[in-house]
Amino acid sequence: MLKKVLIFIFLFVGVFVFSACGSTKQTIKNENNEANLLGNDSDEHGCKASAGYSWCEEKQKCLRVWEESCADSINDFLNEINTETDLNFTFLGKDKFGWFLENNEKQELLGLKFIDLKVSEEKITKLFTYLKENTENSIYNEADSAISSMIGFRHNLDVCLLTSTFKNVKENSTGILEPQDSEKQIEIICGLYKK
Repeated sequence: MLKKVLIFIFLFVGVFVFSACGSTKQTIKNENNEANLLGNDSDEHGCKASAGYSWCEEKQKCLRVWEESCADSINDFLNEINTETDLNFTFLGKDKFGWFLENNEKQELLGLKFIDLKVSEEKITKLFTYLKENTENSIYNEADSAISSMIGFRHNLDVCLLTSTFKNVKENSTGILEPQDSEKQIEIICGLYKK
């Protein structure tokens, strides 16, 4: 009798485990409340958004922006900044820049450079608020002077340097350069950080 009970328990547990293994596919609901299998959401390029993949035009492949950088990601980020802060960054081209690490070692990177030539104090405040909320600051890439400043920050796998410079500067009676108003020129350059 004990043998039959043990066999019954063994079969019951086996059926339960077997049925649980067979039903591990997850579903998500779309806007029309229709169930879709997770990972069954390929876009026109075959990228699966639910798995974190998006199309990178530059590299002609699907990738996750937190695993591999894409110039498209940098462009999207700058377009988002333009929208959120009312700035008007325009693309200048590719350029090299230095990124300092914790040990004061400098790494040369290639990045995409953007500029806005006329930025008011109000827009600068919006920009810094946006960056504080959406990026990670790098204290090793900061500098400040009377007429310009630089901050470094990370966005996904990319690192960026933002340089702001007063547009209207004149030398005072003691030979020191002083800003004449609050309008600035802002440059941002972003590139893939490689360890």
